[in-house]
Amino acid sequence: MRNAWSRAMVRGAWLLASILGSSAGWCEQMNLQEFGQPEGLGNLALNALQQDEQGFLWAGTDNGLYRHDGRRIERIATQELRRVAALASDGGHLWIVSDTGAWWWHDGRLERVLPRTVKLTEDAPMAIAARGDEAWFVTIGGLQRVVADRQAGTWSSTPVMTPEQLARHPEMGRLAGVMRARDGALWAGCGEAICRWHRGALKQWDARSGVPRQQWHALLEASDGSIWARSTQATLQLPAGAEGFVDRTAPSDRGDPMHRYPLVEDASHRILTASQLGVLRWQGQRWQSFGKRQGLPGDGRVHALLSDREGGLWLGLRGTGLLQWRGYGRWETWTDADGLPSSVVWAMLRAGDGRGALHVGTGRGLATFDAAQGVFRGVPLPHTGDLYGLVPDGQGGLWAATDVATFHHVRDGRALPGMLATPGGTEDGFHWALTSKDGALWVMTLGKLHRWPEPGRGPAQPVPGPSGNAQEIFYDACETPDGSLWFAGHHGLARRQAGQWGPSIPIEGGAAYVACGKDGTVVAASEAGQAWRVRAPASAAPSLEALESPVLKGRLIMSLLIDSRRWLWLGTDAGLVVHDGTHWKLLDRSQGLAWNDTSGHALYEDADRSMWVGTSRGLSRLIDPAQVFATALPRPVLMSATRGARHLPVSEGETLAWTRDRIHLRVAPLQFSDHRLRVEYRLPGRDEGWTAAGTADIELAGLEPGAIQVEVRLADPETGRHSASASFGFTLEPPWWRRPWASALALVALLGLSQGWHLWRRHQWRARQARLEQLVGERTRELEASRAQLEVLASRDALTGLWNRRALTEILQREVVRARRARTPLTLAIVDIDHFKQVNDTHGHPAGDAVLKDFAGRLGATVRPYDAVGRLGGEEFCLVLPGLDLAQPEDRQRLRRIQVEVSREPTVIGVVTSSFGAAMLGADTADAEQLLEAADRALYRAKRDGRNQVAFHEAAPVPPEVPEKSGEPPIATGAVAVTDDGRR
Repeated sequence: MRNAWSRAMVRGAWLLASILGSSAGWCEQMNLQEFGQPEGLGNLALNALQQDEQGFLWAGTDNGLYRHDGRRIERIATQELRRVAALASDGGHLWIVSDTGAWWWHDGRLERVLPRTVKLTEDAPMAIAARGDEAWFVTIGGLQRVVADRQAGTWSSTPVMTPEQLARHPEMGRLAGVMRARDGALWAGCGEAICRWHRGALKQWDARSGVPRQQWHALLEASDGSIWARSTQATLQLPAGAEGFVDRTAPSDRGDPMHRYPLVEDASHRILTASQLGVLRWQGQRWQSFGKRQGLPGDGRVHALLSDREGGLWLGLRGTGLLQWRGYGRWETWTDADGLPSSVVWAMLRAGDGRGALHVGTGRGLATFDAAQGVFRGVPLPHTGDLYGLVPDGQGGLWAATDVATFHHVRDGRALPGMLATPGGTEDGFHWALTSKDGALWVMTLGKLHRWPEPGRGPAQPVPGPSGNAQEIFYDACETPDGSLWFAGHHGLARRQAGQWGPSIPIEGGAAYVACGKDGTVVAASEAGQAWRVRAPASAAPSLEALESPVLKGRLIMSLLIDSRRWLWLGTDAGLVVHDGTHWKLLDRSQGLAWNDTSGHALYEDADRSMWVGTSRGLSRLIDPAQVFATALPRPVLMSATRGARHLPVSEGETLAWTRDRIHLRVAPLQFSDHRLRVEYRLPGRDEGWTAAGTADIELAGLEPGAIQVEVRLADPETGRHSASASFGFTLEPPWWRRPWASALALVALLGLSQGWHLWRRHQWRARQARLEQLVGERTRELEASRAQLEVLASRDALTGLWNRRALTEILQREVVRARRARTPLTLAIVDIDHFKQVNDTHGHPAGDAVLKDFAGRLGATVRPYDAVGRLGGEEFCLVLPGLDLAQPEDRQRLRRIQVEVSREPTVIGVVTSSFGAAMLGADTADAEQLLEAADRALYRAKRDGRNQVAFHEAAPVPPEVPEKSGEPPIATGAVAVTDDGRR
């Protein structure tokens, strides 16, 4: 009675905690990626998850066993295994409980263990415990111990308890689950109690010792030495060194007698289980709930959980399939489902000089973070629209900037009376604001810079821009430790110190963002993916150093920050970019970020060095940024090698007969958290450079006979990091015609052929004398025909068959003369294949040549019969279009249609786009050379503005010209190109 009363008190306390902190279940969103039948998981009813020693992920379903290698999911042992109920792995072994029996997977083979007469418990997710070469199976009638001999490929089994011991402890014959502790003890759900069997002694916790009379199907030994137990209705913990279990049942867990839920420990030593509503995570004092509101699909019934070796979390749901919680343990995410007024997040700031509550400006107002409950709570403000900026007030509060350049004063989670407004009011708009070290508030609006010396006391003071640019438009500002203010504006960077403007740094296209580091570093960025570090920012003549990285190309920069590590962070439209001074890395939704589209100025480093990132779909927190560049890459595994239809042993020293078939290597990356990593390979002694494989498969072709060693590794192209390499060595025999006996036979045959050749030649000489005169006549006619053909070939490109540069120049000059004499329009278009160098670098020059020929054919098919198409060189082509008037919209549209048409269908390497630069004969393009230069400038503008478009040079009207007396040679038509010395 006393135990029942104690349990009721505990459950009552938990219920009260759930009422007072019910929002704990709203604390964080789940960034889930689903794996189902399109990815290779044929059955979506998951029962068990396991990761083996190599790193493969295994999933047991109602219809088969599946293996995930980081790129592919495939079914294993299709004939032998149907419903897989439980999995366990250790020491390189995988142990399986299926409706067809108990199985052992090792060295790529599946072998049955335990006699067929042994009946297994098929509805227990923890029906197996494993340690090294041993496994313990829950059977009807007790535990069976299986010992594997991996070298011999054999196994043996014995009962754990003797019949006499089972007679004394009959509950050990009715087991619901088993777990082996680190001290060698076996823990089991026995009957309606929890038992510990060690060294022939049994200890039992039952209703008399506070354990409810239930079947305990899941058991776990945590890293702190405590033992956790799970039934269909309750969760218990036996703290290390304690004598009795403590009730840890979550208040929201209403019990579910039809399902068996798992127990796991994550990389942060938090215990996870599940309930009928979703996933439960023990935070040390309370449970954190993740269900449908946090993004869990289906009915939320999680039947399997796995914490992988990268710290990630996997979920198995019945009817939904396999889910990966992307960024688990590294990222946290909140949306409007967690208390934010809007999922559009613009700004973050912790009040009280970084020690107070976190405030977040969103698309619908302000919120503060309740760290105790893990949720956000709204702060009532007169303005309920976008809050674009948050700046400290120097007194423990902050100013919240609206989209109409008004500022609300907030302190202690509430709005204070009065607000600030710029003199222009709502017409000013808002770009950014900054509180300088002297307490002044600087506000940047459209074409104006304002300063409040003492915000809230007196009006704002207008601050003219730098000398010669008083109306400069500023977008961002920061302050260095020496008190210098740096402003990013329409014309570049401006520095202000001691109330005076210093020398400006011009930037073509302007600067949209600027960031100052605690060491005085200054970095600027434009929206167009360009960033610069300021050299000698405190000197009288600072300059810029470009920061270049492939991860920034084509990105739209939205925010900029230098953290306390002196790392550079850039929010972009494709994710978050971080630079540690040496390496670059792009972090996006696939790794845990809430959304790839980050918001402007929405970066904030917290006091614990974690990084907050605002996006258009929520707020994310990178818990430990140091892990971005510190995570080691796993060593890949060579799974198989095939040549044609034959499987090759993946072992050293094999000798292979020579054939023309390619060797196909299948590689398992065994990396699940970063899908931008790639597989690279090389052949030491033959090719010292590493080649990137397009997929996780490698094709080896054109191998020379001899000893061949293949090395494979996993590489991060952004950071330059790579894993240890796996290798595969073999010897390729030479073909029969390159062996010694074949050489000797060939020599004998050659001598015989030489003698016969001599006799035959003498006979032929006599016959040729008779035909000499006839042949001379025929040869003369052939030479005349060849001369005519050479004249044609001299004007044609050897690869594409288009006009070459010389012929095209002559055609253009004739057309210019004709157009000027007839006063008719003439248009010249230069065409450039976009990113063609990447085609050669990635696919090789043969593929590049195929793309050029295909592209040339498309150009020739789109023009009129009297237009001329030529190749200027490399990937650059030219169109001479008589009568095409760029002043007419329909003619411009026709040129755009040509540009779209040639890129519509994919080439051998996929869709290839192109950029056009077009110019028309005019006053400023009076001859062929000027026309070519104008079209080239237009092409440069098309490429600068993003490629895959047509840019036009506006030509002045054609001046009159007196017709020439000489006759005009006929113009050649057709589509052909010309060779130049290099490729663009």
